[in-house]
Amino acid sequence: MVAGLPYRTAFHTGLPFREAHERTEQELCKWLRGKRYDIAAYENEQQDLAPDAHMRYVSMTGTRGWQLRERTAIGTWLTTLTVHEESPSRSWISLDVEHVPFPGYEPQRAAVPRLARLLLEEFDAYDDEAVLRPEPELIRPDRVENLLELVCAPDRRLPVVVAAPHQCRPFDDWRHEVARLTADLPGLASVYILDPTALTEFNGGMGDGPHHVGPGAVRTYLAETDPAVADDALRHRVLSGRRIEADPARARQVLGLLPRQLAANRPRPGALAKVTFARQRTSPESRSPEAELAGLRVRYLDLEHLLKETEWERDRAKDQRDDLDSRLFDAHGELEAEQRRRSRLADRVRYLERLLCDSGHGDQVYTESSYADPPKSFDELLDRIGELPRIVFTGDRHKALSLDDQHEYSTWAVGAWDALRALSDYADAKADGTFTRGFYAWCKEPPSGALAITARKVVRAESDTVCHSAKFSGYRMLPCPVTIDPSGRVFMGAHIRIGASGRVSPRMHFHDAVAADGNVYIGYIGPHLPNTLTN
Repeated sequence: MVAGLPYRTAFHTGLPFREAHERTEQELCKWLRGKRYDIAAYENEQQDLAPDAHMRYVSMTGTRGWQLRERTAIGTWLTTLTVHEESPSRSWISLDVEHVPFPGYEPQRAAVPRLARLLLEEFDAYDDEAVLRPEPELIRPDRVENLLELVCAPDRRLPVVVAAPHQCRPFDDWRHEVARLTADLPGLASVYILDPTALTEFNGGMGDGPHHVGPGAVRTYLAETDPAVADDALRHRVLSGRRIEADPARARQVLGLLPRQLAANRPRPGALAKVTFARQRTSPESRSPEAELAGLRVRYLDLEHLLKETEWERDRAKDQRDDLDSRLFDAHGELEAEQRRRSRLADRVRYLERLLCDSGHGDQVYTESSYADPPKSFDELLDRIGELPRIVFTGDRHKALSLDDQHEYSTWAVGAWDALRALSDYADAKADGTFTRGFYAWCKEPPSGALAITARKVVRAESDTVCHSAKFSGYRMLPCPVTIDPSGRVFMGAHIRIGASGRVSPRMHFHDAVAADGNVYIGYIGPHLPNTLTN
């Protein structure tokens, strides 16, 4: 999973503020006892619960909050718990856990904290109408209608994860597998498992179209799900039963990543006030000079750590802003180019439709297409490369699958598939002698009826700096058959821009060996390889 991601959850409960506050504090005390901290010091609202554990408190009308700072050798863990009154009968509870590293160290990923599970067990925790539980909730046929309403609810914030029963495994065994698979989701999504008799009814309610969930699969439905719009289905990630069983640990990681990323980047609900956990002043009781000096030293160290935390958070915010600016700029360019391409294709389709009608074959205009849908993930794409006879993937499968961890994975998979199909058409034409130039020329001026991608996505060769640098060129010495090169590797400078996304910016590197053996070898699909602009 991506390093450094915090854990963040926020939910509402139908309790008045006083009761919500008292019950939250009970679970907080239970959690602190489990960590063997000084509960007596906590109950007296003292800050030092242990030598490296300091609690801060905030209390305002309708708001109560705690922030535990636990220092380690490489940084500080911040656990922030807040209860806020939205109305006399509704309160919000939020929990954030984040690692702030010391200079020279990387931020650590926050696991689902035990405190989160305690809170979800104690409260009826809601995201809109969806109940958040620490374990997957079983859905029988009489509750399918409620689940369909939750999936399509317009005001929910968090993903809804739906697991289908497995065709070849006992249901109880599969139910335990799903619980392990979704162990990173408490507080980040509402999770449901359909019993064997509920799957058909659920898929029927989703329209039996692209929004369905197949046997043994697990699907993540994001906010604003609309089964009536076929293209909307691409947003909702599917993990097939085959992929889950092939690598359960990887499947768990992939399933947990997107909800974690969404939670980390989502603004807090408006009902949650912005709370500042300032260090409280010590009591003005008379103290010895030695005690005063020791207190000042502690105060100095505390302020020094706070300064480092603030600087790190500032730098991280700047990096995030720069990355988002880069993504937005690239997305605008991609969108403009795609809109022009779609406009040209629409004009061409209308022209061809008129030709068919004028020739007396107008009925063919409305004949259903037999083309299969493009892959929705890189996992599916790698499985389907075999459909393209002259395209051979020789690269690292794990690098390609890492793209499924990103928000744009489904869009990139479609773009990569379009590029592979264009390469396949190109290879066929070059192999039979009807085309003699390179792939860039093919895309620049595609033959009539040929599949091609926009030429601006095709890079014929790397820069001289990259080619002549052992450091950078080494990354581009990619696998190929020994019939192409006895070393089993060949320099693949030619590549295709699959997408633009800040530091990821996925690429597909290939070697055109059609003249040698009729094939195009794909040596790499994955994040942008290092060059002079990367670290």
